[in-house]
Amino acid sequence: MTRRSIIGDIEELRKNAERFRVAAICASDLTYEWNGKTGHMEWSGDIEKALGIKNRDFPEDITGWLNLIHPDDREMVVSTVENQIKCGGSIYLECRIKHKTRKWVDFKCRGRTIEGDDGKPEKLIGTCTDVTDSKKTVKHLLKSEVKNRL
Repeated sequence: MTRRSIIGDIEELRKNAERFRVAAICASDLTYEWNGKTGHMEWSGDIEKALGIKNRDFPEDITGWLNLIHPDDREMVVSTVENQIKCGGSIYLECRIKHKTRKWVDFKCRGRTIEGDDGKPEKLIGTCTDVTDSKKTVKHLLKSEVKNRL
């Protein structure tokens, strides 16, 4: 491999990373990468808009992240993530996450495990989408429908 092709590959990786970052921001999603071996988490997206927490103050480990999850949802999140790290594949869950204002925000989280050199799941990479407003709309529509039937 020549120096020129390595530089081209690095530049292509930078472009892809920027496309992914911009797409996530446009979709109003938070994106994450969790390293199952180290426990380190990396987040991108507008965390301050979504949760009122400055990016620099957002937890960088799984424990800090779990502390933001509603206590009633925490066990389900932990068991789902542990299962995915053991088995691999895709992950889908919904949970409530604490906003800085102490209100709970509904999120739909999706991700996929990435295998390490040993062939075992090592990382979990995905997105979290705020679904609070859409859940409120559905709830309101269902309430209206029931009211109209009476």
